Amino acid sequence: MAIPAALGVLAAGILGAGCGTETHVNDPRPPITAEVSVSITDSTISAQPGKVGVEPSTKASLNQNAGTDQPEADRKAPLVVNFTAINTTTTDTTLEIRGAGGFEKRSGPIVANGNTAFKVGLPNGNYTLEAADLPGSEPASFFVGSERASAQNDLLLP
Repeated sequence: MAIPAALGVLAAGILGAGCGTETHVNDPRPPITAEVSVSITDSTISAQPGKVGVEPSTKASLNQNAGTDQPEADRKAPLVVNFTAINTTTTDTTLEIRGAGGFEKRSGPIVANGNTAFKVGLPNGNYTLEAADLPGSEPASFFVGSERASAQNDLLLP
């Protein structure tokens, strides 16, 4: 009689210990990365789109979640922007991103007639995109708004 009672108490203890906390370090998940294409020429730099994080994303980004509202992420968190840049000039250069408060980030080298991709976490605000080695090239304006769509409902995203 004592053995079944002891096994029952042990099983209850194991079941109770297996219950974890209700909070998770990845809840809510971070915002979805914004994609921006940058073209560098001898006379100008262009960024498309010129602004990100300005409209609420009400639709899911992947088909399996169609019809599901997109949950919001922290609006104060920096938005990770994936820049894909092409250098159509004959001069190697780097892309400089400048913003308020002395914010400055640089890409790695972009070889002449080549391309590169890099990610930067950008807080809300206005930025300029400049080519370091092309002083005659007109900089592009770029804006990051406060709208953030969480990756919570999307599969295979961080």
